[in-house]
This record gives sequence, C-alpha cells and structure tokens, in this order.
Amino acid sequence: LTATTAPATLILTPSTGMLAAGTYTATLAVASPVAANTPQTVSVTFTVTAAPPAAPSNLTATAVSPTQINYAWTDNASNEDGFYVERCTGEGCTNFAFYGDALANATSLQDPGLTAGTSYSYRVRAFNAGGVSAYSNAVTATTLARLQVTAVGEGAVTSDPVGINCGGGGPACLFDFPGGAVVTLSATAATGWQFLGWTGACTGSGACQVAMTGNRGVAAGFGELP
Repeated sequence: LTATTAPATLILTPSTGMLAAGTYTATLAVASPVAANTPQTVSVTFTVTAAPPAAPSNLTATAVSPTQINYAWTDNASNEDGFYVERCTGEGCTNFAFYGDALANATSLQDPGLTAGTSYSYRVRAFNAGGVSAYSNAVTATTLARLQVTAVGEGAVTSDPVGINCGGGGPACLFDFPGGAVVTLSATAATGWQFLGWTGACTGSGACQVAMTGNRGVAAGFGELP
C-alpha cells in the first residue's frame, strides 16, 4: 500500500497445498513507508472445498441364494465420505434409483430380501463434501431359484443339470438352480412300482421341464404294479 494508491485491493491467489477442506482465517500485517497509521492488520476468511472422490471400479455381483446378491467393488479414492448404491430390477433395466449407502473405505455389500429368479442391476459412486464421483460400471445378477421335489411312493427323481436326486435313497430333494435355468426332471420307478405322473410345476406323465423363473415345487407319484 502507498499513500497514492490506498485504499487498495488485496488479492488472494489459490495454489496447490495441503489444507484440508474447511473455513480458514488468515491475518496479515500491511505496512507502508509513507502511511502515518502503518502497520495495519487485515483479516481474510476463505473456504477450502474438497475435490470430489475418484470413481469406484470393477463392480461385480454374485447371487448366493434365492433371496440374496453380494456385490463388491474397488475403492479408488482416499478422500470419500462413503458410497451411494443404486439398483434397478428386471432384465435390461435402466431406471436406477437410490438403494442405500456404504461407509468410507467399504468395498462390498450384501443385498438380502430379494425375489427368487429375478434380475437386479447395480452401480456405485463415491461421495464427499466436494461432490460425487462418476459411476462405476453397472452389473447385473439374477437370484437363484429353489426347486423342491417330492417323491410319493417307491421311486426316484433326478435332474439335468444335476442337483436333484430325490427318493430311492437319494437325499437331495431341494436344490437352488441359477435363475432362468430350465431343469429337466426324470422319474424312475422302483421294482414292482410304476410312475403315475407329475403334479405341481409339471403335470401329466410325460417329460417334465421346469423354467426356474422363481421358486418351484414338483411331486412325482409312484404306484404299485397290480
């Protein structure tokens, strides 16, 4: 400041530094060799805003049961406050909506309480006081679907793909197949018995193919030969 230019404008120019996000007050002593009231103290308040975090990546999703999908991602940020998770339902869906959030440094979550044999898509982004990151990649997983088989009488039921081996000493009358899979069941009567037919998700006595778009139940009936 000089006697000929005062009052003057003090300009603060931002530069790269190590200040954390927040509000700061700087106090400066301003002196002039020609001013009678020198020096003067000037206080300046300024705010440092955090940069938005880097986007997460490598999002994956795995169905672990008819009602739960687990998903995980890579955390590429060191300054996030947490993560926002968005989800949509149905094959090929694009209408993502906020589903939940995760704490800072989280890299995985579980999504329970889902519907069997249904597709769910997910995407994730990080957030902090400075804003939100770009989205991760979007992923889709389909919950498993449970097939329960009952053998009534003396006989056995097996499946293709493998999983069901029920009756005739076979203990596996319940199995979780991938959602959307088509399962073919075969019935074999014990000696002295005959296969009578299907009830439930299959009917009649012919081939039994079950589309696993949800939980399904099938019963195979066997009767003694005359």
